[in-house]
Amino acid sequence: MQRKIRVLEPGETLTLRPGEYRRPITAVGLRGSASNRITIRGQSKGWYPEETGDQQEPDPSAEAVLTTGMSAELFRRDANMLARKKQAAGGSPGLYYIADEAMLFLRDCQHVTVENLYFNRCWPTAVYLDNCQDITVRSCQFRWGTYAVGAAGFHTRHLTVEGCRWQQNPDNKGRHWKDFLWFRIHGDLDEENPPDGDGRVSIEEGWRLFDGDFFVGWRIAGFVTLRGNLIEDAFNAIHMFNFTENPRTDLNLNVVVENNRFVRIRDNAMEPEGAAWNWVVRHNVFVDVYRWFGFEVERSGWFYIYGNLAWYTQVPGPDPGADGKPRDDHTGGSVFKFNTKHVADGPTYVFHNSFHLREPIAKKKRFAKLAFFNNAIAFCKAKEGGCTGRPTLFAQGARALAMPHDPAADLAQMYVAEKKRFTKDWEALEIVFDGNFIHGPDRLSHLRAVGYLFGDASSDLDPGFAGPLDATNTSASSFRLDHGAEAAGKSIPFVLKTKNDFQTFKDAGGGNVGAIRDDGSLFQLADEFEWITVKMPPQKTS
Repeated sequence: MQRKIRVLEPGETLTLRPGEYRRPITAVGLRGSASNRITIRGQSKGWYPEETGDQQEPDPSAEAVLTTGMSAELFRRDANMLARKKQAAGGSPGLYYIADEAMLFLRDCQHVTVENLYFNRCWPTAVYLDNCQDITVRSCQFRWGTYAVGAAGFHTRHLTVEGCRWQQNPDNKGRHWKDFLWFRIHGDLDEENPPDGDGRVSIEEGWRLFDGDFFVGWRIAGFVTLRGNLIEDAFNAIHMFNFTENPRTDLNLNVVVENNRFVRIRDNAMEPEGAAWNWVVRHNVFVDVYRWFGFEVERSGWFYIYGNLAWYTQVPGPDPGADGKPRDDHTGGSVFKFNTKHVADGPTYVFHNSFHLREPIAKKKRFAKLAFFNNAIAFCKAKEGGCTGRPTLFAQGARALAMPHDPAADLAQMYVAEKKRFTKDWEALEIVFDGNFIHGPDRLSHLRAVGYLFGDASSDLDPGFAGPLDATNTSASSFRLDHGAEAAGKSIPFVLKTKNDFQTFKDAGGGNVGAIRDDGSLFQLADEFEWITVKMPPQKTS
């Protein structure tokens, strides 16, 4: 196999016949061209998003299966020991420092396509890309594993992962979501109320083998497209790092996340870290995701989040004990997770999305230049399908929400208040909430009274989703608006800018608030972002 890969030339294809491949495959210096790509593929047709139902075990008689052959239980103890050693050395406990131990390793490669392969029980990593450009991973399945696709290198760019399926933990379908304590996968020494009292990784009780991602980028240049993937029963989905201190402006750029489906994600569906710019997040579906957007970034700008649908069916984590107290501190969640300090080089636009929520939009901290408009949101009703009936959109409780805001206070005082609630410093931070229909436990009059400066076109009326919105029957089509719905035809006009004013997008308003238009298609801008390399047609709800 290694000899065959080593001599591949532009335009050539290496086809892996059905069977199990237990030796790691390494490709170094493969150079295709834009018009004559090198392809490494399985003989089977691979996986396509149109396929529904449970992910099937691989069949080596019909498809090429890359595997370590090691079960999760066998790897679990090793993973916990490795994470604990990293923690003992002063680092964050995890397997990221051995992520380059992959079943398919590409280094210094260009213009290569990997397709129609099945990666099963690849611990810790299935595919790893080091200093690569123009790599496509398509129609592959991933089952078990810490990382599906990892990428590293300051010059790694133009990566596409499309039409792939990853079920990180297929065991009993949902066990990852319901049975494991969040701390056992990701907790550290600074965690409040650790189950063992001191925050150290437990060799016997830990589940560190699952502390990973579908796609993770460690300080790569960018131009990443993640499209049409199904990610299930995982801890994180998309995770991209920059430097936390002094982040580089040439990393974490130009990312497109579109038409993906995220199901039972125990932590974050999307998490840029350090800094990131120029991200488009559109036409995705989030079902049972603890937190959709983990934006703990020091700097960011020019994010466009639109046409997404999200709902929940159940609360994550183990059920409360016999005393009624929760056994897991991480069962709440929120739409956003923000940082204490944030510098906005450009705006973050969140618009024309439709959500059915059980938790706050943002619980605490701040995020500058956030423009949140034309979104349709309905909160669950108390005691309905695990609905917590929380009293606020922007805090961890009514008392925190009511804490006064003094615009003249110094930042240190503001940060203290913002440990328990989302910032009220909207004017200084250029935060705008307008044109939304947010029907939940909070009334707009109360939110305004405690200091949240909602725009004049805001409404707390029910947007009028067609439904059903419940724990078993919700689907994308549930978010179409009923005839005569309050949010129908009420969208406000807007103007979007791109970096350096290279493009301007204008919408005259008067359409539906939320993600779905009258014809059933998801909201789409009239023009495409010019830096996006592959165009996609508008998507319709089923």
